[in-house]
Amino acid sequence: MKKYTIVFLLVFFGTFYVMRTKFPTPRVETAKSPDQFVAEMQKTCTTNKAVCYNRFLYKIAIEKGYDLAYRTLLALQKKDSEALQCHLFAHTIGKGVFNHDPKSWKNVLAHATSACSYGVGHGLIESYSLTLKPEALRTSAVLLDICKNQPSNCTHVLGHSIILEYKGDLDQSISQCAIFNKSEREYCYNGVFMEYAYPETLVEHGYVNKSLLILPPRLPELASLCNGFKDTVVSTECWGEMVHPLFDTYKQNYQKAFDFCGTAHTLQASSKCIDGLVGGIIVAKNFDLQGTRSICTLKARRSNFEDTCYAILVSTSLTYLPSQHGPKAVEFCNSLEDQFKRNCFQTVAIKLTSNIKKQDAEAICASIPKEYRSSCIAI
Repeated sequence: MKKYTIVFLLVFFGTFYVMRTKFPTPRVETAKSPDQFVAEMQKTCTTNKAVCYNRFLYKIAIEKGYDLAYRTLLALQKKDSEALQCHLFAHTIGKGVFNHDPKSWKNVLAHATSACSYGVGHGLIESYSLTLKPEALRTSAVLLDICKNQPSNCTHVLGHSIILEYKGDLDQSISQCAIFNKSEREYCYNGVFMEYAYPETLVEHGYVNKSLLILPPRLPELASLCNGFKDTVVSTECWGEMVHPLFDTYKQNYQKAFDFCGTAHTLQASSKCIDGLVGGIIVAKNFDLQGTRSICTLKARRSNFEDTCYAILVSTSLTYLPSQHGPKAVEFCNSLEDQFKRNCFQTVAIKLTSNIKKQDAEAICASIPKEYRSSCIAI
């Protein structure tokens, strides 16, 4: 099921600008609890809530560290459903935690939550990358050291940093990703292509023209680019990052977006594009599993599409918020036709082994019907 984990990375949609914003760092009162911070945030953040919430979370993280900042985010999610799409907020926490104690960032990374699509880790890694000497990211030893003993998707963040290092030069960036092993290399490629497809940070740095942020006119060129790679792995990862351009072009006409994915030269690339779209749609729908399930009955050039589609919806939801979404995921799987239940419940079980506290996982596992429960942990 690891192939499903890549889809949650699309939460980077348009977020890199905010990710790199230098938030002010006034001191935070130490006696406040997460609930007290949330009350203050909701009182203060009446407009531009996402930016305002980020300022608060950054202040807490830089003053008090990871634990209080992340517990505040969890408390905020209970009060405001807009905070459920939390990759950006977690990324900001990671950035603040790094600046709280730059020497211990790898230790924090080793113990930080993987929820919110690994947002805390992304913030930590990106912040460290920005402290390196000029052209350091062109050195293989430096890149390998950053992601040593870290999850494979560490290199996704480096992919974003690498293409910035090469000022948007796609060929050089792809070549640099080749130093990693197969799994890490794929994550690096999709980080490069994500930045290339929606080059907000490249525009911010003045490396490319801002007209490239207008995505619909670029869609044919991007498809031609992806189909033009002789390396099928590179081509597949390129198609996997077509999500943002497809959303901007086809809006909520998901059938047309799926059809466009089908123009990929290989079934593998078409599948990667479609899987990315499914993950993006459930995020855009605020993880409404029942309200989104109808997309799985559309036509798509992908083997076992309907079965896989339901699993991706669940996988993406649990990658963001396993504890909150776990019971809903079980309910969703139970509502499917029998032929789709096994894969759906197996996806729940796999995500629960890595993204949640054991006692919470056990409670959710216990609610799964016995005939599908064998793959769930500690049952």
